[in-house]
Amino acid sequence: MSVSGVNPVVPSRDTGTAVKTDELGQDDFLNLLIAQLQAQDPLNPLESAEFSAQLAQFNSLEKLMEVNTHLEELKAAQLFSANAQFVDYIGKTVKAQGNTVALTEGEPLALSFDLARNAKSVSVNIFDAGGLRVRTLTAEETGAGEQSVEWNGKDDKGRRVPDGTYRFEAAAVDEAGAAVEATPFTLNRVTGVTFQNDSAVLLAQNHAIPLSQVVRVSETESR
Repeated sequence: MSVSGVNPVVPSRDTGTAVKTDELGQDDFLNLLIAQLQAQDPLNPLESAEFSAQLAQFNSLEKLMEVNTHLEELKAAQLFSANAQFVDYIGKTVKAQGNTVALTEGEPLALSFDLARNAKSVSVNIFDAGGLRVRTLTAEETGAGEQSVEWNGKDDKGRRVPDGTYRFEAAAVDEAGAAVEATPFTLNRVTGVTFQNDSAVLLAQNHAIPLSQVVRVSETESR
């Protein structure tokens, strides 16, 4: 399986201009210690016990710096390992929250939604990128659960609309005319993975799907 769609992010150490901080580093501590030795009174030299204590502090600081370096390297390795696991999403079909679809070359699209209960009728309105309604589709006697209507890429007058991103909204009513909750979702085959702010984002067709919006992953489309 090709993994060309993956761009893992691994933190790296900054080798550019040093940033001024209020914390003492290893070199700062050593310079202070040397300055103290050079400036001490020859008639009242630093007590050996005090000098040994300062050396012990320096040794502790050095070990802490090494531990911090190893922790950063471990964090980077863990992040890379976690990101690499998302390669498995490529080629899978994901059900995700959302109501935007990409129309390409007029290919028919399935506009999917979840119904909380059985509905007498369902209306699906389709809007272009500018918010203009271009088509209304209807379905009768629709059962609860996952449902969809097919859009042929044409407007209400039968004219083919331009390729691009469209938004859809579903509204449903029951036998008594009461509103039925209709939650839109999308089914997309994942073609790649990218990473933004240390988080994986799935790529499908012409849009990105954050992992937080994914509710199901399957080998093939369920419909």
